[in-house]
Amino acid sequence: CLLMSEEHHPFTEEFLERLISRGVDVEWCNAHSAEADFESLFSPEQQYDAVILVLPQAAEPDAWKMDQKEFSSRLHRVTYPMFTFGKHFARWVMEKKQNDVFTGIVQFGGGMFGREGTAASSADFSCGAGFLKSLFLELQLPSACVIDLAPEIASHVAATTVLTEFQQASGFVEVGYTGDTTRRVPVMKLLEFQTPTRTVLGKDDVLLVSGGGRGIGAECAFAIAKEYGCKVALLGRTALDHGSESPASREIHATIARLAAAGVTQTTTVMG
Repeated sequence: CLLMSEEHHPFTEEFLERLISRGVDVEWCNAHSAEADFESLFSPEQQYDAVILVLPQAAEPDAWKMDQKEFSSRLHRVTYPMFTFGKHFARWVMEKKQNDVFTGIVQFGGGMFGREGTAASSADFSCGAGFLKSLFLELQLPSACVIDLAPEIASHVAATTVLTEFQQASGFVEVGYTGDTTRRVPVMKLLEFQTPTRTVLGKDDVLLVSGGGRGIGAECAFAIAKEYGCKVALLGRTALDHGSESPASREIHATIARLAAAGVTQTTTVMG
């Protein structure tokens, strides 16, 4: 089992003891290790039955009270380990053609993934669900589990709870535990369509679409402009060279022509 987290993480220390006491062969790694260390951990000769990432458990002030520099540094604590792990883990799975590894993420967002007014001051660290769901689907993993904990749950209780959930997980499991250790499972609810009482955009408005020159961005721009009659400004990185025969350039020109043919006025294109 490969276990990754920050150093001196209160949950990890308890959880590590649980695993070792049950005879699990555990390798711990600092989640902020250098890129080369991740490459070594996920080299083709490595063999793991389970890979677990523990996201930070903040002790700092509420993220919303930080200035931009402080918040950027704080956000790096979760984005670096998640995406560095994701990149090397995905490559390892694909190269070994081994997708029978269990994958787990532990985060601390209040027990309900920041919903229903239970978001903790560290809710910005609780972004593992969508990330793990993407890995689960793209790599066709047999089981993956993300657990959202209330930070006030005692570490020894949290460690036992997480271990039980991981052992029972099958398929993709998303579960949270609030401060009173009530188990919560997100459930999708069908909402009835309600006709809007007012339109958001009108013919005098300009819709700025980033990445709207081609692909799904272009389709969204076209659909909204046609529905509301607004003007459209397309923003993208591909240089708009009228003499270019590149597929990207041709597709962008086709989007502009399509908008014009649909009667979208004053279409502005900003590229570069």
